[in-house]
Amino acid sequence: MGRPRRQQSRESPSPQTSDHFSRTESRETTSSIDRLTEVMTTFIQQAGNRRPSYLTKGEVVPYFNPDDREQNAESWCNKVDELSEIFKWPEDATIYYALSKLRGLAETWYRGQTTLKSTWGEWKERIKTAFPSKRNFYEDLVNMMRRRKRPEETYDKYFYEKNAMLTGCKIVGSDAVSCIIGGIDDVVAKTGATAGNHQTPESLFQYLSAINGVSTTPRPSTSRNYSHPHSSTSKSYSHLHEKPERFGSSTNGMSERSAAHCYHCGKNGHYSKYCPNRRARDAADTVRCTYCRGRGHLEANCFRKENDTQADKSIS
Repeated sequence: MGRPRRQQSRESPSPQTSDHFSRTESRETTSSIDRLTEVMTTFIQQAGNRRPSYLTKGEVVPYFNPDDREQNAESWCNKVDELSEIFKWPEDATIYYALSKLRGLAETWYRGQTTLKSTWGEWKERIKTAFPSKRNFYEDLVNMMRRRKRPEETYDKYFYEKNAMLTGCKIVGSDAVSCIIGGIDDVVAKTGATAGNHQTPESLFQYLSAINGVSTTPRPSTSRNYSHPHSSTSKSYSHLHEKPERFGSSTNGMSERSAAHCYHCGKNGHYSKYCPNRRARDAADTVRCTYCRGRGHLEANCFRKENDTQADKSIS
């Protein structure tokens, strides 16, 4: 016969022990939630401060070339400082982005440096010392006034370059607008820009960009040319010094010569546009015929009156 198994009686936990376990478990759960909340808060803050990678690249840093008068070393260094602050670049990234934008004589200067272990603050001082900002306001002002819109360039290109020169001369607002309009030779575009009463260059740019690429210059007249004598589009006036065309080269030249009559000098043998008397021809525009009201001749030499008279005789 086997031994009877001893029945082990399990005592049920007392109410006090159960409450202790519940409180401990609740505190652990609360602590875990707090830690998770703290981690998530930190992650969200870091994600909010993190900028897209394409904005943190050095392409936003402008080039620095000492030969470019529109930007000196001091203003360029200030732009690098502002970009570094905006995009939160570390110092090594700031140095890399800045030095990679040196061009021209500045790049040659950089290659000749014996040591490259410098902070960005030291690099700035060395660049400013090597390329001091020499500004001659008179020369800048003269160059700005000489800058005019070229016939082959767009209004966008002209505006940006002219406005950069105005910024260098510290000319802003309506004064800058006046200088930009003053550099436009196209009469139609210039009149429209002036009539717009623009107070800022940005407002003027909206008008210029609307007519960008549209030629508003009227075609030169075939009868008379009032263009500037030194313009490439103006016609030559050398024909004024040429000798009058002679008749008789053709078979019926004699008849043409006898039929030709000048209404300026009243003589036969040439037309008025070939009249050798230049002063008489220039003054002819002030003479008006009292018969036909035309300019360039008197009633006594009126060709229409002569035809009307002959017609009346033939009828009668």
